[in-house]
Amino acid sequence: NLMTKQLNSNTLKIIAAAAMLIDHIGLIFFPYEPIFRVIGRLAFPIFAFMIAQGARHTKNKLKYLGLMVGFALVWQLFSYFFLHSLKLCILVTFSLSMLLIFALQFVEKKKDLLSCLVFFTVLAGVYYVSEKLPGRIPGFSIDYGFKGILLPVFISLGTNKQQKVLGAAVGMCFLALGKTSQWYSLLALPLLALYSGRRGKGDYKYLFYIYYPLHLAA
Repeated sequence: NLMTKQLNSNTLKIIAAAAMLIDHIGLIFFPYEPIFRVIGRLAFPIFAFMIAQGARHTKNKLKYLGLMVGFALVWQLFSYFFLHSLKLCILVTFSLSMLLIFALQFVEKKKDLLSCLVFFTVLAGVYYVSEKLPGRIPGFSIDYGFKGILLPVFISLGTNKQQKVLGAAVGMCFLALGKTSQWYSLLALPLLALYSGRRGKGDYKYLFYIYYPLHLAA
């Protein structure tokens, strides 16, 4: 019985990856079947939750951010040269989320005016790139926009699982404002509430990084 068990991060990521694949299959092959998109709404909040967890607990912030940026850059180069698209993928969204989380951690550590200025400078830069720049460059956008970037940040503010799930709920509601389909993302909350805090057997970290660009390329 799922409700009597807890889910480790590997299991949650597999669920999110499957939901994302179903979502994109529906988008391309069955655009008039809404069930594919409903299932697909599970993916983003689960991955956002895992990003927030990783950003909070990583021992090497630069390496963690560098991995995300590196894989994002590979996909964006492919997207630009082969698909002629300026839309920035979810890996860019999460890279900016991590940047904000690390800036917040800097404030928590230093607790001074300089750290606050750094955070608000980063926040303003992220807002400009995700909300203002798309209106000035035709075809340019960032997946899920500024609201999506903030979802992992809301989650990272929690100090325990209950607070993090609450942060996820607040972030998802904020993201869903004006977008009816995004309200289905709240269906991910029961899964997040079952998170055990453990990684699970095996280290599939790089697999999940590679999976996103490969499945899109396919």
